[in-house]
Amino acid sequence: KDHEFDHGSGIHFTIISDKKILDLAKLCKVWGVVKYYHPMVIAGDINWDYELFRVMPSILEEDADVNSILYRWVSSFNKGVNIEDMQQHYQIPEDSIQLRPSTDWCRDENYLGKDLSNELSSLLDIRILDRKNAYVSFKDDSPYQFFENENPYPNMKFDDTGYRLLGLFRYWNIIEYYYPYKEIMGEDWNQVLLEFIPEFINGSDYESYLMTIAELTTRI
Repeated sequence: KDHEFDHGSGIHFTIISDKKILDLAKLCKVWGVVKYYHPMVIAGDINWDYELFRVMPSILEEDADVNSILYRWVSSFNKGVNIEDMQQHYQIPEDSIQLRPSTDWCRDENYLGKDLSNELSSLLDIRILDRKNAYVSFKDDSPYQFFENENPYPNMKFDDTGYRLLGLFRYWNIIEYYYPYKEIMGEDWNQVLLEFIPEFINGSDYESYLMTIAELTTRI
């Protein structure tokens, strides 16, 4: 029911500082954790793409306190959700997990600040089995993940910086959490994110977007 950004994110810029590249990378990683772990997002109650467009302008402000902004943003979705109860009900034995995403950074208080680190760390222990409305789901006994709830945005405007970054953030997090060969692909995936943020920003048409996606794909 959230259609605020159907016709564009309203985010347009072509120049970005090194500091803001780091801030956008942090936003990408936090956005990804919440997308795949938060009960409200998994339930399909939040348009997580559009929430990215709502918070991104604040992150882009030159003197933004990024950790505080992200903490207030993430914690605002906890109303009516008892995270501790959900952690107790959906536990998977440690010895049954063969691959896990790289989420140690969520517990790094120097990187995120104490409040945001605690907020993200509390989400990591949640294992929700009912994912039919989530952005990624699993069917029957299939070992493969399905991304059928992702909006394809067939009318995307390719000079829209917000949507271009959404494409990168989606791609980066899908590989980060669900690509089984990430550890052997010979790339520092965090460094790839930093490299490609300005690449996605520096374009304004379909061809530039397509070629940047193609170049990103060579890294896996």
